Amino acid sequence: MLISYPNGIVDTKGFECFEQNNIKYFYSGIIWMRNQKAGEETIKKLANIYEKQRTIPFIELFGSYYVVIQEPNGKLTMFTDHSHLHCFFIGDHFLGTNFLEVIKENKARQFDHDALCEYLEFGKVLFGKTLYKNIKLSEPRHYYLLENGNLIVKDKTIGGIDKPSSIKDVNEFFKEMAYSLSDLSVTMSLTGGYDSRMIFANLNQHIPIKPFISGNNPKSKDIVISQKVAKAGGSFSEVIETPKVNVTEQYILSLFQNAQGISLFLNNSYIRIHTFVKNRKNKGFHCYITGAGGEMHKEIWWLADFPFYRKKSVNLNRFYEQRIHFQKEHVAFGEALEKNRQILKQRIVQELEKYKMPFNTQTYDSLFFQLKGKENSINFSVMSKFLPSYAPLWELELVRYSYQLPRSSQFFNYSMRKITTKASKNIARVPTDYGTTSSSEVLYIMRDILFQGVDYFIRACRMVARKYFNKNLFIGESQITWSIEQEVRSLPLAKKSLDYCINNNFIKEGTKMEDLSFSLLGRVIQVYLLGKYTGIQ
Repeated sequence: MLISYPNGIVDTKGFECFEQNNIKYFYSGIIWMRNQKAGEETIKKLANIYEKQRTIPFIELFGSYYVVIQEPNGKLTMFTDHSHLHCFFIGDHFLGTNFLEVIKENKARQFDHDALCEYLEFGKVLFGKTLYKNIKLSEPRHYYLLENGNLIVKDKTIGGIDKPSSIKDVNEFFKEMAYSLSDLSVTMSLTGGYDSRMIFANLNQHIPIKPFISGNNPKSKDIVISQKVAKAGGSFSEVIETPKVNVTEQYILSLFQNAQGISLFLNNSYIRIHTFVKNRKNKGFHCYITGAGGEMHKEIWWLADFPFYRKKSVNLNRFYEQRIHFQKEHVAFGEALEKNRQILKQRIVQELEKYKMPFNTQTYDSLFFQLKGKENSINFSVMSKFLPSYAPLWELELVRYSYQLPRSSQFFNYSMRKITTKASKNIARVPTDYGTTSSSEVLYIMRDILFQGVDYFIRACRMVARKYFNKNLFIGESQITWSIEQEVRSLPLAKKSLDYCINNNFIKEGTKMEDLSFSLLGRVIQVYLLGKYTGIQ
């Protein structure tokens, strides 16, 4: 979808359209309401409410989607889900769903140096910015009106994660979701942890779910446990082979286009995900479900304050070091970015203040929803161009449900254990890749105490190692056994990219290829390709 402010809709590629009473409802992705099937049936219900009440029941809409409503007079109303699973890219003259198209049509010619500094340092851009000035992400709490050439930002008035949830029983919520998805062919990635297991245990009771896991390493815990969990649910987890690709400059350019120049694409993980999403699409699936978002329903982001989960103070400087700047890349910035780097921490910590809540762990939930949510909205938007992709654990109403629970219910992942066990005791009893089960039964809780203590120790060691030694410790067997690093480093494109960043004073003069980690080199190449695409010399 591409929309011009003076002229309205330019392109509807990738969107379906339902028309009623001369009003057109364009939609893309997975959109559902309670007691309605996902897709057109939900859109019809939305249309009836909108035309009768002239309001949009935002909080009653679930899923991972875009919607654009076009009135007979040309007025447009645009919004996405409110769970950070889709976003529009908004410029001065155009907005759209493809980042490369939006920067091209807006004739974006200037990098945002704050954003560029963040991207090279962290591998992400924070707070809804993009690498270009005057191009930003839409906000899930907003909807947008385009009338007489003017873009107007409106508040959905749905509130934040601290508002009460309409969900009273999570298992019942998944049953409602299953009904809405029941006309679709659904596949999901089933790993060795808690998150995807909880979703699988619930949906598998009501609709056919085709679980899978990708990789080429049969020793990976995720692959082994995925198959055991699927078997416990009376299903089979397909292993999608992800062989090493032939890396050429042409292949990298194709990845750049597929990632719309905005997802971090030059790494082993992106290639693995891109491979299995294409596989699922080619197999005829309509919807891909992932367990992303489990952090909102357990204590993983709280552990720095363990066991004091109701403190009224929060150390944002420590949060910055442990959760944002935990992987030190030692970027040698050039003159164009050095001033931005000097105030980077101060600027970000000041921005984090906006998301503080009454208690420390509530603040961590708020920060995760905002920071990780922005990454999600980009990555799911890109991925859904190939296959509509959905992460139920990111649903705002489900996040609110967990936020309102007593803080103690997140300890030992107890809330997730209860939900999984209620759905399927057999699935819950299978050990996770942490060694613990996901069962809330007393005997299994007692069994898991020792394993959980070991896991806490490992997490603490990993955090210390990141902070003081810039190393990742206790990393298990990867799902893949290959890496594209050496092939990428040997390409002329790598040197051209580094030279480009040095010539533009983004990277310090004298920096050599071997000074860059592979992840940093990938970002340098991405900056070069964007600059070349938009004519920034």
